[in-house]
Order: sequence, then C-alpha cells, then structure tokens
Amino acid sequence: MIRGLERFAEISKCKEDVKAKFMERLHLSSRAQKNQEAKDAKDAADDLPAKLAAQRLKDHQDWIDRRQTAQLATQAGETQRQHIQDAVGRGNKLSPTTDLPSLPYEGIPKEEMTDHQRIERGAAVS
Repeated sequence: MIRGLERFAEISKCKEDVKAKFMERLHLSSRAQKNQEAKDAKDAADDLPAKLAAQRLKDHQDWIDRRQTAQLATQAGETQRQHIQDAVGRGNKLSPTTDLPSLPYEGIPKEEMTDHQRIERGAAVS
C-alpha cells in the first residue's frame, strides 16, 4: 500500500512537471508568435507605400493599353469607312458594279479571333 502511494506521488509529480513544461513552452511559443505577428504587421506597414506605387504604375499601364486599343479600333474603323465612302462616291448610292471591301478577318469564327482582331472587326462594322 505504501509502495502504491509512493508510485502515485511519483506519477503525480511527473504529471506536474510535464504540465509545467507544456505550459512554459505554450507560453513561449505564443510570445514568439505574437512577436512574429507584430514584426509581420510592421513589415506590411513599411511595404505599403511600395505596394501602392506598384499598383498605381500597373493601373497607369492598364490605362495606356486600353487607350492604345481604342485608338487602334478607331483607326481601323475610319479606314473601313473611308473605303466605303470612296466606293459610294458623291451620289451616296452604290453602283451595281461596286465591290465593297470585306470585313477584316472574314470567315474566321468569332471564337477563334484574338481580342485585337475582334476589336478591329467591330470597329469596321460600326
């Protein structure tokens, strides 16, 4: 009986030691985690101006690309309109022998066209 009590006390002591070590590690890991989170937040705050500048540059490039695409579409449409006006002549009526220029990329399915081809064709139609 005494032996059993000694073993129980020994096991209880081991449990307390394990529990104390576990709590110590848990506390240290949570402290390290909090320090890491604080460091990450500071790094994110330091990187914010650079991220905003990069986003502004990307937005500006997108705007330039959209403007160039619109200019290309306008030029293609103007060219097609000029061909039709030349074919129509002054009387604003087509002669029966007039061959109008075909639309750009005639015969290609819309699904197979690139974006620029679709834009050019749409500008010519309008």
